[in-house]
Amino acid sequence: VPSPTLSRADEAIFYIGGLNGMIFAILPGGGIDWSLQTEHEIRSQASIGPSGNVYVGNDGGYMYGIKKNGTQIWKEDIDGAVWGKPLVGEDNSVYVAAITSKYLRKLNAWTGQAIWSTKLGPMVQSSPVIDELGTVYIGSSGGSLYGVNSESGDIVLNYDIGSIIYATPLVVDQK
Repeated sequence: VPSPTLSRADEAIFYIGGLNGMIFAILPGGGIDWSLQTEHEIRSQASIGPSGNVYVGNDGGYMYGIKKNGTQIWKEDIDGAVWGKPLVGEDNSVYVAAITSKYLRKLNAWTGQAIWSTKLGPMVQSSPVIDELGTVYIGSSGGSLYGVNSESGDIVLNYDIGSIIYATPLVVDQK
């Protein structure tokens, strides 16, 4: 089961998905603000965009864009289960990796439409992160750390660390 995601501190709403395929918005007192059925198990932690929209993937290979009131905006087939947390970029894009198809995709956060898809190596369970220059980093079970250009989707780094990467990379000391 994924970790909960906390909205802005002034709202203090938790978003969490479950193996029953439901995503819930839980109020500070413990009540349920809303829930949405996604039809497949949710192992992905939800992400929140600047507008308050919620983005989450499931084991059925779908990504969802959900308004903060619980209304589904879009559902996009990304051709593989999502286990990592989606990344919402400053450019109003959602970056998400499909574990089984091995693709990293950039989606339009408002429509869910794919902007690009980049095939990576073995299974990708890691969550993507982005640096200030626009390179998206993600690890794979094959031991590769990938860097992907956020504009073009081109692989600009493929570094083999010699061991499975499940964790999310950390970008430090950006200048």
